[in-house]
Amino acid sequence: GLARIADESVWGVAAITAGCVRIAALAVNGLWRPSYELRAMCAFASIFVWFTIALGLLSAPRLSTAHAVYPVLLIIEMANLHYAAIDGRMARLKAEVTGGRAR
Repeated sequence: GLARIADESVWGVAAITAGCVRIAALAVNGLWRPSYELRAMCAFASIFVWFTIALGLLSAPRLSTAHAVYPVLLIIEMANLHYAAIDGRMARLKAEVTGGRAR
């Protein structure tokens, strides 16, 4: 599992750092300017996290609520990635039509 790659304190710091980067990306997106690519990158990183956890649960000796929660979080994150891509594409199409910047 993940313990073979790094200690749990390293994974904890990485998770908190990734969460802070995600919050900062959402703040930039909501307060200053649209950042579709940054939203998509954060969603892709989160997909990796939820997929890794969901995959690890397959080796769990018994069922728990985690078997239901983490796959749902994975699906929600896939939807976030999809919507970030759609938003970015729509902004580019609008910019092509109007001759302006993609916003």
